[in-house]
Amino acid sequence: MKKIKLFVSGENAPDIKEIEIIENPQHEVVVEHFKLAFDIPDTAEPYIVHIEEDEILANGDEVIVSAEIVHQGRITCHRCEAIKTEVTYNGETKSFEFAPSATANKVVNTVYPKFGITDGDAVGLVLTLPNGIVLESAEHIGTKVEYPHCRIELALGPDMQIKG
Repeated sequence: MKKIKLFVSGENAPDIKEIEIIENPQHEVVVEHFKLAFDIPDTAEPYIVHIEEDEILANGDEVIVSAEIVHQGRITCHRCEAIKTEVTYNGETKSFEFAPSATANKVVNTVYPKFGITDGDAVGLVLTLPNGIVLESAEHIGTKVEYPHCRIELALGPDMQIKG
């Protein structure tokens, strides 16, 4: 059987680990490899495989996966189907919903127009957690959220980190 490599992270597992798995795996197989890689015990609530390109589409309470598991794909395993995301910019807060596999960059690119920010002014904007930690652009937001609290608060603003 042909094997592929995946890069996985997830709930309680913010580091990215590489796993090797059979091509076209069932999601349950991906979850088992994820749990083994991060030494995560079994839980009553099942983990869901979220692929970095996943989108949450309006369809009742259902999450629709629009991406496929591919060689060297980035996967987030999480018990939350979606992350309720509150983003604050200049004192105004707006609510959104993202897959746990959404990157900080995807969140920024989705939310900045909703605040009336122009493309030019959006350059260099970052997301910051309430504790002041800035999310890296490729970081999956689900790695910062733990079930059953499927929500996150973020501030959108310029990158004020000192680079040395």
